[in-house]
Amino acid sequence: MKYYRIFTLAIIVIVTITPLTVRAVGIQVSPSKLDVQQTHNSGEAELVVANPTADVLLFEIYPDDFEKEIKANPSSFTLEAGGRKTVKVITRFEKENTFVTNISVVSHALAENKLQTNTGVKIPVTVTASNEPTKNNTLLVIAGLLGAALVAKLLYEHRTKKKNTLS
Repeated sequence: MKYYRIFTLAIIVIVTITPLTVRAVGIQVSPSKLDVQQTHNSGEAELVVANPTADVLLFEIYPDDFEKEIKANPSSFTLEAGGRKTVKVITRFEKENTFVTNISVVSHALAENKLQTNTGVKIPVTVTASNEPTKNNTLLVIAGLLGAALVAKLLYEHRTKKKNTLS
């Protein structure tokens, strides 16, 4: 009976103290998925990473696949408690195609006296790579051509008018 009481007391102490000593590392990332429209071998999107914990955390961001074609800038940084950071995801695929992977965002506490756990999320990424100009680029090209034609016409009329006055 004596051992039963000691055992019960030990379990109560462990169950009561354990939640006070273990702190899970948190992470918040938005948006929950990325759709990147890449034109002319380059595309870009943004992620916002937040630290909802009371600890200073180190974050690392990297693609699960296509490490040469997808880069995060910055790829590693620290955030104070409650801090936020915007991360640019840059894509550079040379082939036209649709590429699907995940961006991993992993965090861990910097404090040595804390329980060292890593927390992470995976953000699905779809990159549609195309070398075709977008509608905005097409409109800019058309506007540029019309502007050049107008300037050429004005120069021609000015030159013709000048010749007629000299004659």
